[in-house]
Amino acid sequence: METRAEVLKRPEYWFEAIQNDLYEQVALYMEAEELNQTELAKVLGYSKGYISQILNGHFNHSIKKLIDLSVKIGKVPVVSYQDIDEIISRDEKSKILMSKSYESLPMPFYNGTIARDNTEIKPNIKINYIDANKEEIAV
Repeated sequence: METRAEVLKRPEYWFEAIQNDLYEQVALYMEAEELNQTELAKVLGYSKGYISQILNGHFNHSIKKLIDLSVKIGKVPVVSYQDIDEIISRDEKSKILMSKSYESLPMPFYNGTIARDNTEIKPNIKINYIDANKEEIAV
């Protein structure tokens, strides 16, 4: 099984994190504007198929397309480059603190945003724990 540090070093992890973040932003826009997929496609000027790909997680954007879509939903992507070893170190420290609090095994998964500003990467990693009865406890 891969360690958390190994997962954080995989380009696929960060690619999927960005995909998930874009999905979240599009879904929030749809909800706020009370649009279905067909209406969203029309408003944004994309095909229904493309919107469906975004909402099903089956897309691979160019940077230009990512920016275009973001601007159309009233958002701008913010990119921040951080040293991978610093990210891993902060991630490990936060897991230790949480593990001591819950005396459980941490099971991280991505839940949203990579960076909200330029000062510090905030991977918004949500930690779930498995208690002694093997039941998941969301934190």
